[in-house]
Amino acid sequence: MKICNAVKNTCSALFAVIFYLAFACNAFCDDSTNFNQSGLAKASKGDFDGALADLNKAIELNPDLADAYDTRGAVKKIKGDLDGALTDLTKAIELDPKSFSSHLNRAEIETVKGNLTGALDDYNKGIELSPKFLNPASLADSFNNRGNVKNSMGDLVGAISDFNKAIELKPIFPGAYLNRGVAKYKKKDLDGAITDFNKAIELNPGFAKAYLNRSVVKQVKGDWDGSTADYNKAVELDPALKNVKKVFYKQ
Repeated sequence: MKICNAVKNTCSALFAVIFYLAFACNAFCDDSTNFNQSGLAKASKGDFDGALADLNKAIELNPDLADAYDTRGAVKKIKGDLDGALTDLTKAIELDPKSFSSHLNRAEIETVKGNLTGALDDYNKGIELSPKFLNPASLADSFNNRGNVKNSMGDLVGAISDFNKAIELKPIFPGAYLNRGVAKYKKKDLDGAITDFNKAIELNPGFAKAYLNRSVVKQVKGDWDGSTADYNKAVELDPALKNVKKVFYKQ
């Protein structure tokens, strides 16, 4: 039976943190740092091509500037250049092993590329290194994503613990409720799963995946009318989910 989860991209939040840190530099920053700051500013405004140009210049001027590799890696990830992003973030970590943002961004890429062990290691390190002033909502995204990695690796107890922490840090987090519901479903806690999917829908009435997942659980519980109603609502909200019905009913 197919059931969906939700992954949160943390790049935008990390740009804000890195941007703040960069401007702690005083007026005597060298040219490489100035280009790095300009790249950060452009990235935070969505000008990723301009950001890459400035970050390339920063690295040309100072090949050991870890922050520039970190930000360029994050920009490349957003632009879909995962291999280039992975190379840059690995270089950033080589230059600055305590860069929490580099670890967290690299973890997202490793997850997409299927290196779950590497992703888990980076999430562990990134969360451990996260500064105390980091916005709790940003940290919640990292716990949510690490929970998804643990879920995929079969560590359901660890996954639920991470989703609990994500919800504690950011109570209005439909995706974390959805993901916790998936983990509970896998643990055969069907009532707990439905409770979490209910909460995800309460927080986001347009959350098609939550309706779809609740449909799956209701069918398992024998509530065919409820399952059909939820499935129809999911497809109404997101017609692309229509094909999921065929996969689901074949299994």
